[in-house]
Amino acid sequence: LVQSQYELLEATMKGVSGVFHDSAQKARKLTAEIDTAKKKVDTYEKSIDGLNSVISKSKNEQTKLSQKIEDTSQKLEKAESKAAKTAYKEAESELKRLADAHGEESEKAKKAAETVEASKKAYEKATQTAQNYRNELLQQQTRYESLNQEIDGSRQKITEYQTEINRTK
Repeated sequence: LVQSQYELLEATMKGVSGVFHDSAQKARKLTAEIDTAKKKVDTYEKSIDGLNSVISKSKNEQTKLSQKIEDTSQKLEKAESKAAKTAYKEAESELKRLADAHGEESEKAKKAAETVEASKKAYEKATQTAQNYRNELLQQQTRYESLNQEIDGSRQKITEYQTEINRTK
């Protein structure tokens, strides 16, 4: 009877020991999962901080760029206005009129030809300046738009990371 009681007690202890062993393994596994989840959350939070930094820098650059765009737009308007006001077309018409009236070799026609040439150079310079401003403005507007896309993309990623953080927690 004592032997039987002893064996029963030994079997019970082995069972309890097995339960404690299983519980310890489950606790270690759960601890490892919690550590992994914490690392994921830390990674997502660092990524969010980085993306917020990108957004901040992009917004600062956009602010500066918007002023440059405004300045370039004004310079373009002035250059286009100057090109339009250039007397080249009028001088060319006057040369034709004088050449028809007095002949191409007359002093008035020669003087008008010189004026036309000077006006033509001024006109070409003004139109080239306007074209340069158009190109500069287009580059600035393109950069501004790419910054918008960068900001939007960063915001989307932040939302994704925040969702992952919430799932992980």
